[in-house]
Amino acid sequence: MSYIIFTLLILICLVGIFGLFYLNDYFKKIAYLSVSYSAFIVLISYLARKNILIDEIITIILSIMILFSINILIGIGIAQNIKRNKKNNSNPL
Repeated sequence: MSYIIFTLLILICLVGIFGLFYLNDYFKKIAYLSVSYSAFIVLISYLARKNILIDEIITIILSIMILFSINILIGIGIAQNIKRNKKNNSNPL
């Protein structure tokens, strides 16, 4: 049963990463990226539950979550700036 869970989480991570390269809309890219990050965090926490060194792994998971959330917020800001610039450039006034 755990192999099925591992496989599904890894596939979700890969689909999220491939969505970054095949989509043109920045908001969809950020959504795929956040899904990929979430699956990665769940995968790491599931693996940490089976490990003896839980304190160190929880510290690593929290630092990875902080880095990923900062990256997602930066991506949202960049996407909003690009959308705003396209909207301003399409207006002839």
